[in-house]
Amino acid sequence: MKTARVERVKTTRSRHGGKQPCLRPAASSAQKEYLNYDEGQYVTFDDLEGPRTVLVGETLFSSDGGTFVAVAECTCLSCEPTWCSWAGKDVVVKCHNTMDHTRIPGEYLIDFVREYAEDSSGEEWALAHLPLVLEKLGNRDFRGRLMRITIYERLYPISDLVDPREIAQVFYDILQIHQWLFDHPGILHRDINLDNIMFRRIDGDVYGVLNDFDLACRVNPSWNLEDGPSPNGCTGTKPFMAHDLLSTDQKRHMPRHDMESLFYAMLILICCYQRPGLMVAEPMPFLNWFNGTECEVHDAKLDFILRPINLPVQPHFCGFRAWIRELYSWLHRGHTEGRQHDDLCECRDRVDTNVDQDTEDSNNSTSDTEDVDDSEEENVPFNWYTLNGEFSYERMKFLMSFFQARELETRS
Repeated sequence: MKTARVERVKTTRSRHGGKQPCLRPAASSAQKEYLNYDEGQYVTFDDLEGPRTVLVGETLFSSDGGTFVAVAECTCLSCEPTWCSWAGKDVVVKCHNTMDHTRIPGEYLIDFVREYAEDSSGEEWALAHLPLVLEKLGNRDFRGRLMRITIYERLYPISDLVDPREIAQVFYDILQIHQWLFDHPGILHRDINLDNIMFRRIDGDVYGVLNDFDLACRVNPSWNLEDGPSPNGCTGTKPFMAHDLLSTDQKRHMPRHDMESLFYAMLILICCYQRPGLMVAEPMPFLNWFNGTECEVHDAKLDFILRPINLPVQPHFCGFRAWIRELYSWLHRGHTEGRQHDDLCECRDRVDTNVDQDTEDSNNSTSDTEDVDDSEEENVPFNWYTLNGEFSYERMKFLMSFFQARELETRS
């Protein structure tokens, strides 16, 4: 087990050794102290071939909504350009704690899927769309919460992009890597939101990266709607969650829920921002999705889906209007038909329970042939897995492979 310590002044040069990824970390050391990384601090940790020191810089992200997460820039002070794998890389340090000691940490899942891509012929393309873990500094116990510290290659938020076509490519890349994760290594991300949609540049070209696997889980890609709850229940970031995941009736997190989250991420970006990084004037569209309770957000999103409105797409993002209108129409049609189907089934069950068998024939107003046809149609189950085919990877990829009548890069 590696250990980490915080010091004000310390620089040590050392070599960096690699290590093989595994799916579950070793047990954490029971140290009763809190790691608080502030700007200007030096953090030294034991590498396989000696100590390594990084200088913590500006905090890029922090959140304390039940789990504490902080991400800060850091600079390696032990790099030698001739041999160090960190040389030339921008890096960040992430502190994360959670009450769930049983969940596979996100950094181990990232190592697992990257190793899968490296070892699978023809799957190397996926590496450009996955985060890169450089170092796991170990775990600490703090008041019953598991604190993890990890160093990653730095990624950049989609809000740093200005060109709408590059933004479109990032969104399309996220859809492609999400499908690959589910179909191949069997990972369901379960937390698509604007903070986790990032990018890196390779030879000047932009590549969308799906970041933060802390809520991801392993699944069997062959499962279907009848298989029962997905591992660890339903999760996500409230403004971006599929509306039915906010209902206590929904116990299964499906891939199309993440596709709906991707739709909400696009919707919020193009309707709530005049351009990347600059929000519209108040009142901001969909504000109640951020401020409401889970029940209130569920009701607001259901009303949004079932009652078509004019979407306030900002002029800078007008090229996304065709995507958003089409995706919205699929969502509206799928949920409308699904609710109608469920209402019809409930009504038919009620009638079947109460009808008097002696008078059933006299109450039928259609012919026997028509009765058989109607019964067969009514008994066809509604496919909630894809909203009866409205929301599927194939359909969404076909739509998003073109932006303003020009083809985007299909990676796989």
